[in-house]
Amino acid sequence: ALGPFAAQAAVPQPHTPPSFSKTYAVYRMNYNESNDRGAGGIAGTAFFISPNKAVTANHVLNKSGFKPLAGFDYVKVWLVHEGEPAIELSPEDVTSDAEVDRTIIITRIKVAEKYVYDSVPSSEVGSKVGSEGFVGDTLGPPTWHRGKELKIVALPRLMRVRLEGNLTADAPVHLTTGVVQLKAACIQLNFGPIVGISGGPVTYQGKVIGMNSFGDPASRTTWAVKLPKNI
Repeated sequence: ALGPFAAQAAVPQPHTPPSFSKTYAVYRMNYNESNDRGAGGIAGTAFFISPNKAVTANHVLNKSGFKPLAGFDYVKVWLVHEGEPAIELSPEDVTSDAEVDRTIIITRIKVAEKYVYDSVPSSEVGSKVGSEGFVGDTLGPPTWHRGKELKIVALPRLMRVRLEGNLTADAPVHLTTGVVQLKAACIQLNFGPIVGISGGPVTYQGKVIGMNSFGDPASRTTWAVKLPKNI
C-alpha cells in the first residue's frame, strides 16, 4: 500500500547538489498503523568522527526522539545521505549529554572513510571557518508504508547549505532556552543562524573544531560547542 509518504517523491525540492559532502541529515518520520497519516522531516545535521560514530546536537536527537508525537502510533529515525543507503537508528544507538547539547550515535554499520571528519583543537579568533548542513523541516527520502512497516525506498534529494565565515569569539556559555540548556566551552561564528544546521560540524582547514548548537538572530551569529579530544 502506498500512502502519502511515497508521494514525497513527486514533490520537487530545492536543493544544492554537492560535489561532495560529508554530513548526514537526521530524518524522523511519525506514522500510524491504521491510516496513511504521517508527519516528519529533516530535524538537523550529523557528522561522523569514526566509521561507526557520529555526532549531532542533543536538541536534534536524544532518546525522547524515538517516542511518537501525540496522535501517532510509531516513529522511525534515520541518518540519510544522497549517495548512500539510509542508516536506521534505535534508542540504544544514542547517548546524550544535554549540558553540552551533544548526542553520540553508534551505528551498527560503518560508513566509508570519505565521510569521516578528522578533528583538531579549536583555532584562534579571527580564523576562517566553515560548516555544512541542511535546511530544517524539509522533506527527506520517499518512503513506503503498510501497517507497522515503514521503509525508505529511494535516495533523498536534500536541501543542503554550506557556510563560510570567521571565528569571532571563544568563551564559556551558560544558556537556557526552550530547546537548549547549555553549559559548555563554545566558539562564536559570524554566519547563520539557519534552522537545520544544528548538530553539524564547524571546520577549520577541513577538520572539525566544534558542533553547531544554537543561533542568535539578533546578531546573526551561530554558537558551536567545542569537541573534546577523546569523544
